[in-house]
Amino acid sequence: MSIDNIRQFIKEKAEQFGANNDKSYIDRNNTGQEALQDNGAYFGFIHPEEEASGPFHDFSLTIFPNDQGKPWLIRSG
Repeated sequence: MSIDNIRQFIKEKAEQFGANNDKSYIDRNNTGQEALQDNGAYFGFIHPEEEASGPFHDFSLTIFPNDQGKPWLIRSG
C-alpha cells in the first residue's frame, strides 16, 4: 500500500470521527521523494490555528513513513 493510499485512509477515518478539513485540522504533507531519501518525510494533522508550515504546538497527529519496508513512527500530542 502506498503512502498516499494510507494518507487517504487516515483522512477518511478522521472524517468518520467528525473531523472536517475546513475547520477541524490542517493537513500537512511532506512525503516527496527527497524527504523520503533524507528520512525527513511526515504527514498528519495539526490544529487549525497553527501555520500551514513551520513549527507547531498543541494537538497534532504526525506520521513518519518510509518507503523501505521499515516500521513507521506515529506521534500524537
